[in-house]
Amino acid sequence: MTHCLKGCAHAELKANSHVGTKGSGCSSRHGQTSDCSYIGILKHLNVTKPNDALMIRPVVNWKRPTVVLLDMLLYGIVDLGEKTQTVTSHIWIHLRWRDEFLTWNSSDFCGIDKVVIPKSKLWHPDIGILEDISDTGSIQQSPMVKVTSGGLVTAQGRQRLTSTCELDLYLFPFDTQNCNISFSSVNYNVEEIQLGTMNSDEILTSVSEALMITAGEWELVNLTILEYSSKKSDGFQSCLAYTVTLVRKPMLYVINLLVPMLYFLMLDLATFFIRDEKLNFKVTIVLSISVLLLILKDMLPSTESQLQRHCFYHGGIKPPGGHVGGLPHGARRLPCSENPTLHQYPGGDSTGGQWPHRAC
Repeated sequence: MTHCLKGCAHAELKANSHVGTKGSGCSSRHGQTSDCSYIGILKHLNVTKPNDALMIRPVVNWKRPTVVLLDMLLYGIVDLGEKTQTVTSHIWIHLRWRDEFLTWNSSDFCGIDKVVIPKSKLWHPDIGILEDISDTGSIQQSPMVKVTSGGLVTAQGRQRLTSTCELDLYLFPFDTQNCNISFSSVNYNVEEIQLGTMNSDEILTSVSEALMITAGEWELVNLTILEYSSKKSDGFQSCLAYTVTLVRKPMLYVINLLVPMLYFLMLDLATFFIRDEKLNFKVTIVLSISVLLLILKDMLPSTESQLQRHCFYHGGIKPPGGHVGGLPHGARRLPCSENPTLHQYPGGDSTGGQWPHRAC
């Protein structure tokens, strides 16, 4: 009797296995068959063939904006050009948004809750960098995106970014630079796409410092995130600005420039105690200082409107009237938040919501 029951159970198990193989799925206790293949999900999402409906902004109600979350990681500072006023860096961009048409019940597909599909088959936001002057060959974007059963789409990419940055070199080589990397949509207004972040600026700063591959003479201080709206011809568009704060490592310039200049100044003072060959010694010192100034000229930008502080010492210049570099006595430099270039906050105040902003 026991042998007969075992034989029947084995035959039933073999029959169920044969049915599951034939249907390319798995059988539930109630006899319902689920598709366990990725191709079944792709057919369910209707992405196995060209579908123009998937190339438009993926919302059921057109009045509802698509929230695009964008995290940027800085993992390399390649170069900072003082003459060209540019910064070259390596960045990693992580995008996430919700596609309301790409959803499925994972229990109907044997628990499959995510799938990777080609990016070309779906709509993706047209996010660009306002300060970008890189060539297209420096952008490396993954051709695939990850889609979850709830409709969340994740895309990643990295770029060797060359961006413009207005540098303040007055305190060179003890200067700190603030450079903006601003993201915005090319075609969509703020009513259609709203930009945000997945993580705070503290987390992104700590992760960037941990992943930093090369920094050269610069050290990352922090990343600051600012969300705002900018006015354009047909309305407002959502913008997301990352302010990268960099501080220069000055030891190389101290050893190669400042210390030799200090020695030359000491020798110059010592010439007052020399009776013979004073003229020749003076000429030698002047020539040596001229060589250092020529080296300094190649390092600093020629378009700088305000001289660096150490240039007064190198050139033997004392600012007249108690002011430096063209600023009158008692005047101060306007910080970035007081520059008259205006942008717009979403839902601003009674003055129109305009706030002063400058890409530092």
